[in-house]
Amino acid sequence: MQMHILWIEDETKLLHECKAYLEAAEGYKVTGAASYAEALPVLAGDKPDLLIVDWMLPGGTTGLDICKRNAREWQLPVIMVTAKGDEFDKVLALEIGADDYLTKPFGLRELSARIKAVMRRAGAGGVREERSGEAPIRRGPLVIDGLRMEVKLDGRPVDLTRTEFQLLAKLAAQPAGLLPACS
Repeated sequence: MQMHILWIEDETKLLHECKAYLEAAEGYKVTGAASYAEALPVLAGDKPDLLIVDWMLPGGTTGLDICKRNAREWQLPVIMVTAKGDEFDKVLALEIGADDYLTKPFGLRELSARIKAVMRRAGAGGVREERSGEAPIRRGPLVIDGLRMEVKLDGRPVDLTRTEFQLLAKLAAQPAGLLPACS
């Protein structure tokens, strides 16, 4: 399935140039948002596979704020794209939750290579594959909804990281005898 990237960037010229390249050269679906507020409906709906986030955004929410929320809620791979090139800024962004950091200006082939590297490290093939299944996986009181990326045990939500979710979904998708029912 086609990889979906949400790029939160207020520099429209940069966003349009990169979007056109990534869609034509790589076949990705790229949704652009000029602010965090504009990105929220995308995150609430069909979650993207990757976030590309500018550090400095209009509206009072920074790329760092988005990285923090992502770590708590969505657990998506993140590439921070910014003009801030200090080592301190890079380290801060990576420690807050960015998976990679790209300083403007950058080349389109470097961007593409970094996207592929981040998605490889994140185990990207699994996200869309797990989400493409229509019916939730049920193992006793455990329900794994790949479409919503949610897990419930006895009807209560289970808080998992993205990696934990992927691992559990892959294990639960095995024939019934390989994964015992939860008790």
